[in-house]
Amino acid sequence: MNTNPPHEARLGYVPALDGIRGIAIAMVLVFHSGFHPTGGGYLGVDVFFVLSGFLITKLLMSEMEQQGRIDLAGFYWRRALRLYPVLLIVLVCVTLPGHVLWPGMPIWQHAALAGLYLTDYAQALHYVPSPLTYTWSLAVEEHFYVLWPLALPFVLRTRDPVRVMLMLYLVAFMWRLFNLATVGWYPTYFRFDTRASGIILGCMLALMPTQAPPRYAGVVAVILLLLAAAPPSWGVATGLGLSAPVAEVGAAILVLCAFHSSRESRLLAWAPLAYVGRLSYGIYLWHAPLMFWMREKGFSRLTILMGGTALAVTLAALSYHLVDRPVRIKGRAALARWARWRGRLPEAAAARESGMPADVQGNSAAGMRPTINAVRPAR
Repeated sequence: MNTNPPHEARLGYVPALDGIRGIAIAMVLVFHSGFHPTGGGYLGVDVFFVLSGFLITKLLMSEMEQQGRIDLAGFYWRRALRLYPVLLIVLVCVTLPGHVLWPGMPIWQHAALAGLYLTDYAQALHYVPSPLTYTWSLAVEEHFYVLWPLALPFVLRTRDPVRVMLMLYLVAFMWRLFNLATVGWYPTYFRFDTRASGIILGCMLALMPTQAPPRYAGVVAVILLLLAAAPPSWGVATGLGLSAPVAEVGAAILVLCAFHSSRESRLLAWAPLAYVGRLSYGIYLWHAPLMFWMREKGFSRLTILMGGTALAVTLAALSYHLVDRPVRIKGRAALARWARWRGRLPEAAAARESGMPADVQGNSAAGMRPTINAVRPAR
C-alpha cells in the first residue's frame, strides 16, 4: 500500500473547529460549577478527545506527505511548548497556597502526578477528589501524543487503515463496557485505555476521504450532544456505556460540518465562540481549581458558574497572550535554528519560522500549516 496520505490531509486554519472547542469547554464549565451535578457536561472532554484525534492525525499525515516521515523530536517539542508553560504556572498557583486552602490534602503529590501526566491512572487506582483531579484528561491526551506518532505509520501500511481504526474503536468501546461491569465507574472513567474511543474515532475520521455532510447534520449533532449531556448520567453505567459514544458521534459530525464549508461551519466560526475555543486550554486549566474552592466555600451554583467562568476566562486570556504565544514563538524559532544547524531546513524557511506568529490553541487547526512546516528537509 502507498503510505503517502492523500492531499486532503493538509489542513489550514479552520476557525469553526475552535468553535467546537468553545462548545466543549462550555459543557465542562456547566458541569464543574455544580449547576447540573449529575448531568453529562463532563462529556465535553469526549468532544475534545475527538478533536484531538482528528487534528493531530491530520497534522502528522501532512508531515508524512511533505517530508516522507514524522519528526518525532520536533513533534514532542512542539507539544511540550504548547502544553507545559501554562500548566506549570497553574500547578504552582495551586500548590503554593494549597496547605492553607486545603489543609491535610497532599496537594504536592497531586501536582507531581499532574505534571507527570499520571493523574488518569492515579485516580483510577485510588479516587481522591482534589483541585487537580481534572488533569486526568490531560494525561489521557498526553499518552495519545506519545503513542500515536509511533503507531500511525504502521496503521497507514495496512491494507485498509480506516477499517483498522473502526475495529480499534469497537474494541475500545467493548473494553470500556467490560471494565464498567467488572471494576466499576471510577476506575473506568479516568483511564487512558478505557477513554481512548473518542480519540480513536477522531483519528479514523482524519483517515477517511470525507465530503460535506447532509444538510442539517450540524443540527443533528447538537441534538445528540444535548441528548447525551442533559440526562443524569454521572456515576451510572449508561454515562460511559451510552452517553459517551453518542457524544463522540455528535462531535465527529460537528467536525465534518466545520471541516467542510457549510452553514453550520459559519455559525461555529462566530468570532467570540472561536476566541473562547482558542482560550479553551487555559480555561480548562484555570477553571477547575477555582470552582473546586468555590464549591467548598458554599457559593451558589450560579455564582460559581458565572464568577468562576469569568475568572477562568480572564486568567486564560492573560496566559495565552503573555505566556503561551511568546513561549511558542521563541521555542519554534529555536527549533528552526537547530534544524538549520542540522541541515534539515533551508535558511529562508528558518528565517520565516523564527518570526512565525503562534496562533495554534491547543489542538486547534489554527496555524497548523506553519507548525507542520517547522522542520522541512532541504530539497
